[in-house]
Amino acid sequence: MKAHHTFSQALSEAARESGLTDQEIAQQVDICPGYFSRFMRHVGNQWAARIALFMAVTGSDEPLRWIERETARLRAERSSKP
Repeated sequence: MKAHHTFSQALSEAARESGLTDQEIAQQVDICPGYFSRFMRHVGNQWAARIALFMAVTGSDEPLRWIERETARLRAERSSKP
């Protein structure tokens, strides 16, 4: 797994590796394509930095654990759909 300097770079690589277009991803995550573009370039990076700082300040990894649990739940939900 490649280390990224920014969360935006990690998002871009994940999108590229998914084989989906940005428009397909935006549609599936229920975000308008214009906002999705901003999210990929700036907004997502800002929120990720805030969450990382929050975790550093509080000494808690609970936000990361929540993301892991929610991701597992969503993957299971999607895989059970016909």
